[in-house]
Amino acid sequence: MAHIIAGGQTIRSEYGEILFTDYGISGPAILQLSRVASSKLAQDESVVISVDLMPDRSREEVIDFLEMHWGTFGHRTVADFFIGIINKKLIPILLKEAGINDQPNLLCQDLMWKTKKIFYRLMKHWEFVVTGTNNFTFAQTTVGGIDTTEINKGTLESKLVSGLYFAGEAMDVDGDCGGYRWIQPAVGLEFRLCRSEGAYRPYCPRP
Repeated sequence: MAHIIAGGQTIRSEYGEILFTDYGISGPAILQLSRVASSKLAQDESVVISVDLMPDRSREEVIDFLEMHWGTFGHRTVADFFIGIINKKLIPILLKEAGINDQPNLLCQDLMWKTKKIFYRLMKHWEFVVTGTNNFTFAQTTVGGIDTTEINKGTLESKLVSGLYFAGEAMDVDGDCGGYRWIQPAVGLEFRLCRSEGAYRPYCPRP
């Protein structure tokens, strides 16, 4: 789960898969938040993404879970301990964030309290400062375009220029991941055009 924070306020939260890549973080949950991120960055606001690695547990439950397992498997290294709890490829990064990546043989029973507190925070609030979004080559959709307040909602004709009509991504309309970003504008467009031509049918919008 991921939360986007701007100006110290949580603007939006999304539940879903998160990918850790060589250029940053991605995945459906992050893509959902990218519109807000790009908009806030364009306004020169500081933007942070907070990732929750165990969204189905409260902070107190995460602490209890880790403490119980550290006690039970105190003889294991911290690196081995996290196998099965988080993706194995994330473990070295997590250890680096906790400042113990240079201690590969550190046992759970030897963890210092301050390090444990760092793990509690990372599991529930792993924060990433957003410096930008990926470039247009990798974009799945775009934001911006003709302001919909300047378009006649019944005919999609411009209110400023007679005889000029808009459709698709020329308009400032976008949706969430999962196909809705395309279906919503497309179906809405065809529905409105059918109505405006006086040829509305119950199943006018076609796949």
